[in-house]
Formats: sequence, C-alpha cells, structure tokens
Amino acid sequence: MKKFVASALLGVSAVSLAGCAFEPASEADLADQADEAVTRSVATASELASAVKGAKSGDVITLAAGVYKMSAKLVLSASNVTISAPSGATLDYGQSKSTDNAYGIDITGSNNRLSNLTIMRAGDNGVHIVGSGNTVERCKFHDNYDTGLQISGKETEGAPAPSNNKIINCDSYANHDTHTSSGGDADGFAAKINVGPGNSFYGCVAHDNSDDGWDLFPKVASGSNPVTIENSISYHNGYIGSTRAGNGNGFKLGSNLTSGGAHTVKNSVAFNNPSKGFDENHNMSRVNLSNDTGVNNASANFAFNDSQASGVGANITNSVANGKWQQSGGTESGNVKNASTSSFTNLDPSKISRASDGTLHLNGFAAYKPSSAGAHF
Repeated sequence: MKKFVASALLGVSAVSLAGCAFEPASEADLADQADEAVTRSVATASELASAVKGAKSGDVITLAAGVYKMSAKLVLSASNVTISAPSGATLDYGQSKSTDNAYGIDITGSNNRLSNLTIMRAGDNGVHIVGSGNTVERCKFHDNYDTGLQISGKETEGAPAPSNNKIINCDSYANHDTHTSSGGDADGFAAKINVGPGNSFYGCVAHDNSDDGWDLFPKVASGSNPVTIENSISYHNGYIGSTRAGNGNGFKLGSNLTSGGAHTVKNSVAFNNPSKGFDENHNMSRVNLSNDTGVNNASANFAFNDSQASGVGANITNSVANGKWQQSGGTESGNVKNASTSSFTNLDPSKISRASDGTLHLNGFAAYKPSSAGAHF
C-alpha cells in the first residue's frame, strides 16, 4: 500500500482513500523535510545573505550576474554547500579602510565550493578560510583591505587547523591595508599562522598586492604544515599602484617563529618583484622547487641562503633564473642560473590569459626557449 505523509496539523490519525493510507507526519518526518537540500537562485545582496545564513548541507546557491552591494560579511558555517555565479557576479563590500575580521566571506564550514565570484573592498580578507576540504575556483579578489584570500586557523597550539583546501584558477590583485603607515601588509594569497596539511594553490595569479604575492608564514608549531603551489604566477607585488609599500616577495615560504613546512612550489613564475622571487624566509624545513622561473626580481630570484635557516636551503631542480641565485644547502640539478633575458619568449605579463574554463596560460611569458627548464604551461 502506498503511504503519503500529511501535515500533523490536520489532527487526524489516519484516513484511507482509494487504497492509499494517509498518516500524520511524525517529528522525524518533518525534520527530514526541513533538512532536505535545496537550490536557491538569488539576485540581491539581501537574498544572498539570507541564503548563506540559512544554508544546509547539500544546498546550492546560484547568483544572477551583477554587482551585489554587500553590507556585512557572509559567514558560511554549513558544510557541503555550493555558491556559484555561472555568468559571474561581484560582491562589493564598499569599505574604505582595514577593519579586523570584516571579511568578505568567512568559511568556517568544510567541503564547500565557491566559484565565479569577484570579491572586492572587504575590510579584511576577501575570503578567509578556517574550515577544511573547501574549494575556491575561478574567483577574483581585489582592492580588499588585507590579503585577498587567506587560509588561517587560530594562533593557538593544538587548535584545529584548516586542511585540504584547494584554491584553483583564482586571481588576487591590488589588495592593501590601512593598519600600517605604508599600507604594505596585504598579500595576494596566504596560508599562514596555523594551517593543517594538504592545502594547495593551482593556476593562480597574484600581482600588484602591497606586500607579497604568496605568504606562507607560520606562527604555530602544530600548524606549520606543507603547502603546495603549482602552475602559478606572482609579479609586481610590494606596491600600491606605483608606490613602494611592503616586503615585495613573489613567494614567501617560511618564518622564524617555527621550524617551518617542507612546501612544494612547481612550474611557477616569480617576475619583477622588488625583493625576492622565491624566498626561504628563515624556513627551517627544506622546501622543494621544480620547473620554476625567477626573472627580474630585484634582490634575488632564488633566495635560499638564509643565515637563520642554518644552511637548510632547498631542493631545486630544472629551474631558471637570470642571475641572483642564492643557495646554501639542499640539492640542485638541471638548473639554469644565469639565463639572458633574451632567452625568454617574452617578459610581458599582459600576455597571460585564461581559457574559458579558467585554465591559466603563459603564452610565452617568462618561458625559457632553449629547453624545458623553468615553467611552461
């Protein structure tokens, strides 16, 4: 016999009709109905805020194209939620100064997915990730008042640290802060302070941020886990417009506060940063670099001779620089350390492009012509 659930408000115990039994809904039935995943289409900032606040596991929130004037950060505390804008959407928070914790989107849940969003003018990070297993894909972060996207747990030993987050085919640029007099404390991307294992960046570009392109600066020993960066580009960081501001490293790969993490950077480019391209930055764990290219970075293209790191150095293979190669410790093979600038197909970052699916292409930018050494994609 078929069974249909009727509302308990009917106040009936059972009714039979044409061979079917109708029963009042139990509390468990009603709870199941309330927990069912839904797809929500939103077109205004208030609709988006409501959808995110009420999101449950399995929900899909789809944004119509347009600019959403946001009045407060979005906190995604649920897990297994998708937020996407198939035709692109911009979340504009309209801030004009740095305000702690005034993130654009604060992801405290896990296994969520964001895609095709532009997040701008948040008072802190454009996206801040505390949860684990999240994916952020084909998003842009610009003109925020701290780092564009940051993966970071609490500055507390033993606290749960964000792990296995994937940042794919994203751009972060023109982020700066107002906390410091120079405004130079905002990175493009960061996985720092306290991170768990398995966090990665693929196909991402950081440029014209006031501090570093990438910052992997741990402050907690238990949260000093390896991060992977692949097929990515960092150029012209350390500026606000044309004014010199923060450190200006392409990929900052450590700190002097913990023993560090054995990070991996491969098939990536550091170009025209005013300090270092690939920077050990006191990391006491040996990092691994392969098929990387450092060109025209002012202080050093590869900087792995840090006296505080006591000769830890790095394992560097099949990578290219036009001089300014500093390495003390680790291993190296197949590298080209003194390439001429004419040996690259072009040194014009405007040649960089993305395919319709977000895939990043160098189009000859910083591509070493004589061999497969360095980054090629």
